[in-house]
Order: sequence, then C-alpha cells, then structure tokens
Amino acid sequence: MSAHNAGIYANGYAWCDTFVDWCMMKAYGADRAKRLIHGWSAYTPTSAQYYKNNGEWRTKPQKGDQIFFKDSSGGICHTGLVYAVDSKYVYTVEGNTSFQSGVVANGGAVAKKSYRLDYKYIAGYGRPDYTIVKEVNKVAETVYNWTLACPEWSRPYVQKALDHGYIKGNEKGELQLTDTKIWCLVVMLRIAGIMQ
Repeated sequence: MSAHNAGIYANGYAWCDTFVDWCMMKAYGADRAKRLIHGWSAYTPTSAQYYKNNGEWRTKPQKGDQIFFKDSSGGICHTGLVYAVDSKYVYTVEGNTSFQSGVVANGGAVAKKSYRLDYKYIAGYGRPDYTIVKEVNKVAETVYNWTLACPEWSRPYVQKALDHGYIKGNEKGELQLTDTKIWCLVVMLRIAGIMQ
C-alpha cells in the first residue's frame, strides 16, 4: 500500500480524519493536499501533531482550518473542517459523526455541525498554509446556481439534498454549488443511505 493510500483509504480505522484528507485531496489534488496537511494519517493525534510541528496550530478558528476535538481525558479523538466562524460559533463539516449535538466521534455519517467557540472539547485548530495553492488555483471552479445548471449526472443528488434540507439557496434562491461541493453532497447522501 502506498503512502497516499495509507491516508486516504485507511480501511478498518475510524474515518473522520480520512474524510478530511479526502476533502483536501478532492479540492487541491493529492500532491498539494499532502503538502497542506503535512501527510496522510487516519489517526487524529498524528494529524494534529503535523500542524504543531510546522507552527500551524491555532486556538482561534478561521474558515479553512482543520478542527480537532478532545475527549474527557484530553486526548485528541475527532476532527473535521471549519467552513464558517462568527462571534459565538464555529461551523464544521465532519465525517464519521452524526447530526446529534456535541462531539460524536464514530457516528457513521457526514454532517454539518456547530459548536460554541468556548466548547470545552475543542482541542485546537490546524491551519494549512493556503499560500501553497493560491497561485496554482487561479482558475476558479464553475458555480452552479440552479439544479438544472448542475451536471446532469448530479441533478438527482442535488434535488435530494434540497428535499432533505442539506442545502438551500441564498436570498435569491441561488445554490452556489461547485463540483467539489456536489461531490461532498454525493458522499454525504450515500453514507446516510439516502442515495446509492
């Protein structure tokens, strides 16, 4: 098994960290993703240590961070990605969790969640050095604002995500989906058993 496969396809392990690796790989390609997160790991303490070793560990979140959670003993036990932050909450997307509130470290689903910024089980945040990809990613992804504008193969998934409330349009009803977001919806719907 290659080093790449050891992180992305870590069969037999809890997959919250592997989900983050996969999202980064889908967004930036394997080589750049591996540089951003300093290697593949299915073990959350190892991934957190990668950030610490590279001076990228933070206590205050921002969009694009990898969030790490701890258990009651203080050990890092779960992870996800930060997609938004406001004055009170950090908003995440996590793999191998559930829609229940609080940290669910082995829930078997992909879910969007939120936590108060002072939530006692947040261990910290890894902040990838996105300057690595800024110059390379000058070509923006296509944005699909309507279901019929999405690639034909993806329309049933987008419609099902709308029906279940996983996504909604902005004040104009525009979906603002990209290929990466559509693939994340596909994974979420398949894991939840809603679509195959």
